[in-house]
Amino acid sequence: DVQKDGRQADFTDEVRRTMNGEPAATFAATALSETGRFADLYLASRAFVNPALAKIYGVPAPAGAGLQAVELPAVQRRAGLVTQVAFLARNAGPSVTSPVRRGQVVRERLLCQTVPPPPKDLDPQPPVDDGKTTIREQVVQHATDPKCAECHRLMDPIGLALESFDTVGRHRTTELGRPVLTTGELAGTDVDGPLEDARALGERLARSDEARRCLATQLFRYGLARLEDDDRSTLDRAFVAFESSGFRVRELMLALMTSDAFRFRAP
Repeated sequence: DVQKDGRQADFTDEVRRTMNGEPAATFAATALSETGRFADLYLASRAFVNPALAKIYGVPAPAGAGLQAVELPAVQRRAGLVTQVAFLARNAGPSVTSPVRRGQVVRERLLCQTVPPPPKDLDPQPPVDDGKTTIREQVVQHATDPKCAECHRLMDPIGLALESFDTVGRHRTTELGRPVLTTGELAGTDVDGPLEDARALGERLARSDEARRCLATQLFRYGLARLEDDDRSTLDRAFVAFESSGFRVRELMLALMTSDAFRFRAP
């Protein structure tokens, strides 16, 4: 259901249909491997593409049917899940990027933190394609507005590190004829620090214990179709198995699937 404006000619119906399969293929390749580790989800420099997706990534179309693994150009500085087309296109506007939305998803879905809602008297306005100001220039005002600053400092600096990827996930080096700046920052996490670009964000997430625990939490919620509030002991035991294995995703999934909470009903 992602919509882009008519200028994004590469974002075809085929791209829209197939891009959702790439994160699943990436996760499966990691989870089903004996050696697949958590860090691989955020450090992988490959993509799973068909000819339509290959055009977005700027790589030659692979041979064969379905999604095929290809190595991505190092110059693009991509980093696993957070630089895949599905993530970047889903969390952007019809014609321009959205550092706020991208940063919020990283914060809430990948780190399992909560971003407070905006004040009731505030009418949030998404970035606009005015042809004059870059998205970074528009977003910077959040840091100076007292009503916005407290929450946006948790999101914007993360999303700004992903500005080298446009609204459909294509790599870019300029915006409105000016060089794209990709500096950002992680704050309020266990891996705080400045971010040079998307690759730096992936490297920090790859070594974040909060991100590892968030993956375990999200798999618990998805696999058991409920929140973990009344069964944290199962989640804790699964995380111990995950940690003991050197953060192999396969072991985390096995620990959850062999738990009593997954296999049995309550009386």
